Amino acid sequence: MSVEVYVPSVETDALLLQWWARMNDAGELETIFPSFATPSAFLAAMQVPTAVLFDHDTDGITVAVWCTALLHSAALSLWVRKDYRHRRWVHVVIDALRTLFTAGVRLIVFVSELPHVIRAAQDVHFEILGQIPSLVSSAQNATIGFLTVQQFEVHYGTTGSSSAGPSGRG
Repeated sequence: MSVEVYVPSVETDALLLQWWARMNDAGELETIFPSFATPSAFLAAMQVPTAVLFDHDTDGITVAVWCTALLHSAALSLWVRKDYRHRRWVHVVIDALRTLFTAGVRLIVFVSELPHVIRAAQDVHFEILGQIPSLVSSAQNATIGFLTVQQFEVHYGTTGSSSAGPSGRG
């Protein structure tokens, strides 16, 4: 398996719809995508300028990474299928980060209150800044962190973009 960049097609749209249905059935949709209660709103949110990268198996998407432009950086979000969370999947995140940095993104920011997402960010060397009020739940705080292309290259090798121009989605 390897990371794929979402390009709209019948097959990839079907994968995204299956992903939406899985999150909806598991009660995760209102936590992760509270504004996208309908499949059409969800698919619209996954179009350019949002970049969606994912891995999948015969049961659908296993790991999804999506990011949106945020000033001169990109805001990163992550979802891991529940039955896949106990497996080794951080390599998919590393592949997705490499793809984003190679495309010209210079800084990636993440905000999450989900323990497995925070652990993954730490595993791939995001610098953790601390806690902020959650954007989703008023009951708990979220963790915020960032990773620069230079930090990524120290751990995972060159992306060919460390001297590239301004960031965002390349």
